[in-house]
Amino acid sequence: SIETTFLNKNKYSIVRCEQCNHLMVDRVENPVKADIEELVADIIFDGAKFDGKYLCEDCLPADNRWSTR
Repeated sequence: SIETTFLNKNKYSIVRCEQCNHLMVDRVENPVKADIEELVADIIFDGAKFDGKYLCEDCLPADNRWSTR
């Protein structure tokens, strides 16, 4: 699995979205685009903690900085 083989989840602040379970980078903890972006852009989304939950860019409210909606 890419989750355990290739990524240091703590280093890149990678967590799972609590709504859709997609892998995401918590941009509050890791606001600078990391060197992994090109490698995993289609696998790991941006996201942030919102109202106490980790939410990916697709699940965040539209007015959130990291939302793609």
